This record gives sequence, C-alpha cells and structure tokens, in this order.
Amino acid sequence: MTGEPLEPDHEPEEELEAQAAANRYLVTLWEGLGYDGEGVMRFGCFLHLQETLREVVDTPREENVIDVWLQSYGGSAHEAYRYMLLFREHAATVRVVVGQHAKSAATLMILGADTIYMAPTSDLGPLDAQVWSEEEGRAISALDIARSIEHLAYTAFDLALSGGGVFHEITGIPRREVLPALLSFSSDFVQPIVAKLEPSSIYRASSQLNVAQEYAQRLLSMLAEPWSERKAKILTDHLVNDYPDHGFIISFDEAEALDLPVRPLKEYENWPIFAAMGEALNGQGRTVQGSTWPEPAGEDHEDDEESESADHSGAADGTPTGTEKGGDSEDGGHPESADEPRAPGA
Repeated sequence: MTGEPLEPDHEPEEELEAQAAANRYLVTLWEGLGYDGEGVMRFGCFLHLQETLREVVDTPREENVIDVWLQSYGGSAHEAYRYMLLFREHAATVRVVVGQHAKSAATLMILGADTIYMAPTSDLGPLDAQVWSEEEGRAISALDIARSIEHLAYTAFDLALSGGGVFHEITGIPRREVLPALLSFSSDFVQPIVAKLEPSSIYRASSQLNVAQEYAQRLLSMLAEPWSERKAKILTDHLVNDYPDHGFIISFDEAEALDLPVRPLKEYENWPIFAAMGEALNGQGRTVQGSTWPEPAGEDHEDDEESESADHSGAADGTPTGTEKGGDSEDGGHPESADEPRAPGA
C-alpha cells in the first residue's frame, strides 16, 4: 500500500512558534532495551499516568501540547487506546517521539498522534495484540495464533492439489480417484497439529485483532484532520494483514508512504535531550513511566536541584515507583556535541 506523504499544515518554523507559546507537557513511556519485565502498555501504568496528569495539568486543553517519548514492544490494545484518549483529554496537540521501536499496541497508540518523530533507524510494526497462552505460560502474538490455522488449511489444500498432480503423472490413475484419497491424506496429516491448537485461543486472537483494528480507525478519526472511514480501513487492514511477522520493521520511509504524519527526528526541537535520555535508560534496561510539567522550549533550568523529582525506574515487575516533575531529568541533559540523530541504542 502506497500513497503521497501527508504535507504539514504549516511550516516547521510556524509550528515551533505556536508550540513555544503553548503549555508544554512531557510524558515518558519507555521500556529499556533488554528489559524483560512487564511493559508500559498495561492498566496499572495507565492508572498511574492518569492520576499524574490530573494533578499536573492545570491549563486549558486548547492551549496544551503533550509530547510522548515512547519506546515499547507493545502490550494491551485497550491500554494503547486509553493512553491516547487520556492525552486528548488534556491537550489539543499530541506529538510522539519514537525511540528504537514502537511495536504492536505502541504502533496503535501512535496512530492517534498529530506528529510522529522518527530517526532513520527507528521502527513501527504491524497492528497486533498479545494473547495469554496457558500451554506456553506467556503472552504470545495474536497474529501468530490467528494465522496458524489459516496456514495449516492452506498447507493441507496445497498438499492435496500439488501431490495429486504428481501422483497422477506417476501412476496414471484418474484425477477424480486421486483427489479424494489425497484430501483424506492431507486431513490426516494435519489433524495431530490441529488437535494441539486451543479453539478458545484462536477465537481470542481473532477477536483481539478486530479490537486493535477498530481502535485504530477510531484514533484516526479523532485527528485534527480526520481520516475518511474508507482511507482508515484501508490502512488498518494493511497494518493487520499484509505483514508476514509480528516483528516486521516499518521504517520511517514506509510510514511516510502510508501517509502517517512522520517527521525526521532532527526536526524535533529537543532531540538531543531525547537521545541522551534514551541512551541512559537503554543502558540500564529499565522501564520509565511518568510526566513532567510544562516548560518553554529551549529554556535552561538552573534550579533543577530545587524542583520536585523522583526516579521512575520500574520495580522488579516494571511497576512505576514515583512521579517525575520539574525540568530535565538527570539522565537527559544536552550532550556536549550533537551528531545526526539516530534511535537511542542503535
């Protein structure tokens, strides 16, 4: 699926001027590279952030801009949708800045953003959901589950058709006699595999994919320039059905070709701070979830030491332990020199 990239409503300089005059809020949803605990796309994290924003945001929605610094492997489609509803509740403009990756449910959440900043090495992914497997004792890709039965059906059918032709050529037995026998053989061949599948898991997987697609279409309809129902359905069908693997990389160029409102990371006015913060958190392999209160773009914070702040590094299970407020975090100062931006950790 291709299309012409979306053109911005106004020049970047005009956008920066408008944002400098607005009330700016920063939300960080970050899973460090190598982190193997629970991620940020879950209900507990949502409740924590909801409480934080209600305490911190005290300015009119129409005057607010929320920047979301995001790195996540995904999680619950419900929480991804809730997050964006929460951001829209508090701000007229939502911008998402992607770290190394924003996969699955994180990609879903991004579809509700007015602007998406990505480095050349950042990536999004297909729309997917996580379904708990009793047999494996862990959450697995809904796409993998839903496609397993489809793949087996195609395999059995192909085996009967291709094998029938070969058998007919070798033996000379009429096709009308060969085909029933091979269909029976194909059925017997895949039956032990099918018997191991959990019907309830297959149904849940299919249902969760439908949920993700419906949420995605609703988010696209909420944008300042809402997508038409037809255009949104074409995009979401593509994101659910046209990629071969859960981890497939959707790069900046491909996201742009899909008409998503992506902009190069170097156009984000605070990208050096973002890159430094990402490098620090990725090196520690921790999860951060919190928000800062509004601050003008480019303002120096000489009295950071006097601001209220608390570390948001996750506990062993990824549970946030505090709420960060004030200026730049100690992990996120400007680097001494800023090279061409890249995804943190790339």
